[in-house]
Amino acid sequence: MTPIKCRNPDCDYFNRTLPNGSQHCPWCGEDVHFRSSSAPAQQAAPSVRPQPPPAPAYSPPDPPRFTPAPIATPIPSPPRPPVERYPEPAPYHAPPAPRAAKPLLRLIHSSGRDLSLATETALIGCRRGTTRPELDLTDLPNAHVVSREHARISWDPNSQGYTLVDLNSRNGTFLNGSPLAPRQAYPLRNGDQVQLGRDDLVHFTVSIL
Repeated sequence: MTPIKCRNPDCDYFNRTLPNGSQHCPWCGEDVHFRSSSAPAQQAAPSVRPQPPPAPAYSPPDPPRFTPAPIATPIPSPPRPPVERYPEPAPYHAPPAPRAAKPLLRLIHSSGRDLSLATETALIGCRRGTTRPELDLTDLPNAHVVSREHARISWDPNSQGYTLVDLNSRNGTFLNGSPLAPRQAYPLRNGDQVQLGRDDLVHFTVSIL
């Protein structure tokens, strides 16, 4: 026979054996038959879901084998046509600038006689022997002080002017009162005074136009 026990957990007689034939707990008055008859329901066993079968281990496929492509034979390029070479043009040289017209030089004697220079260079002197100067002073007064080859007047294209050179004359040449060193060129300007020999016996005024 199953012993009768109080099933009230709040009772001091919880789970103690009660006298046979007891209908209620003498302490808490709990209906012992009700508690005993209503046994706790068994907990349902948890449902177990079927597990899927394990996947087979992954095995990577074998890499494809590399087969080298055959080397193509290069196609030879067609020969290039020869380059036609033209002769290089000659370098351009600008024509020289036209020279200014040479001015006219005149020697005006103190007597008024006018001697003009017709060429770019002229010898000043007197006729003696085979000497024939372009500016002949033989017929001028006091020509005895003038040497056969006394001086020379020339046109200088570099300085674009006239020059006077004493040719180592016997009595000397003077320009504006100053004696000239032999064989050296001195520039002539309009209005200059030229003296041949000493004592101012043969005197000219330079006119350049």
